[in-house]
Amino acid sequence: MDILERIRFISQIAFDFNIDNYLAKEAKSILVFKIDTNNKSYSLLLGNDVDNILDCANAKFIDSLAGYKVNVHEIFEKQTPADLFLMADVIINSNPSHIDTIIIHEIVHLIIDSGNSQTISILPFIKEMALRLLYATDIENIERTKHDEEFCMFLIYGCANYQSKTKNYRNLQETVENAMRYDTFRKFSLTD
Repeated sequence: MDILERIRFISQIAFDFNIDNYLAKEAKSILVFKIDTNNKSYSLLLGNDVDNILDCANAKFIDSLAGYKVNVHEIFEKQTPADLFLMADVIINSNPSHIDTIIIHEIVHLIIDSGNSQTISILPFIKEMALRLLYATDIENIERTKHDEEFCMFLIYGCANYQSKTKNYRNLQETVENAMRYDTFRKFSLTD
């Protein structure tokens, strides 16, 4: 599977967000790193790492299963503008529907952190669901995870679009549970 093609597809169907247009407008590229969960290291899957961000990231390895960092070049004080998408080997080797929901999760971070969230209208019923999801997360770590109420709203929005267009999951609850599989710590129901 070409992970960048999958990111393009998911960002389009879940958020009507064209990642290529975003990158072009910002005049930057995207790097995709695979997280080796056994060896605790990153490897380059995709992109032109002209500033050797890979070595910098490996020197400061953070154990995670996925991530998206807008303007990663600023973190490592590099010149070439780039974003970074991370995905662990265990996710890459899982089923395609699970990969899709993790991509949705990370695209939410991209949309919020890049300032593109104002292009999405959230309906009141999604806001109610977002609070139910929020209280199932580790809310005491919001500063680190960035899984706040806004994040939960956009995640539910993206999962609803994805589920209705692909039917890869039985319902919205199942889709959201997969997107938040590694980040919820209490049972939750989006509807009651």
